[in-house]
Amino acid sequence: MSKQLLSITLIALFIFSRTVMNIANFKAFAVVDLEEVAEFPIQQDGADYSIHDSGEAILENCYDDEIERILIPEFVEKDGRKYIVTEIGYEAFCACEKLKYVVLPNSVKKIGDEVFWYCKNLKFVKLSDHLEKIGIEAFKDCVHLKAIEIPKSVISIGERAFDGCNTLKEVRVYKQSSIIYENIFSKDVNIIRI
Repeated sequence: MSKQLLSITLIALFIFSRTVMNIANFKAFAVVDLEEVAEFPIQQDGADYSIHDSGEAILENCYDDEIERILIPEFVEKDGRKYIVTEIGYEAFCACEKLKYVVLPNSVKKIGDEVFWYCKNLKFVKLSDHLEKIGIEAFKDCVHLKAIEIPKSVISIGERAFDGCNTLKEVRVYKQSSIIYENIFSKDVNIIRI
């Protein structure tokens, strides 16, 4: 009986280790097979997703506080049905102190409130080309973030979205942007219109 249990344990460990491998030094949240279809979070590969009958998914929480780089997937999958990741939810990466690099897929339209709050080592974020909303205090206290490009699709940025980003020197925005950049930064930054 103990040999059979040991064999099952070793197989399970092998499968688990293969599942959490990094791809190109990014934590891979690849297309995943989720356990349930419901409007509550489901845990998979270090993240909680909520999936909805509308075909949309929200990344609700990353519970891997050791993560340094993340490439968020465009889709998650359940029973052969793909759910498009359209939102990063409230405090999803809050206080992930080791997080340095984030790439959002073009499917993401909303970054919720306080999503990257106190990610004190965050240096680089590639925002979605279809992003429409950046929430309140979304990047608050990301003290190593030096530059960011706001896509032309953005129509709303919450108050204090970049408050406490003391090394933020350059924000690139599109000339056509009608956003008023008041109460978004904690200090003067160079806003470059491209």
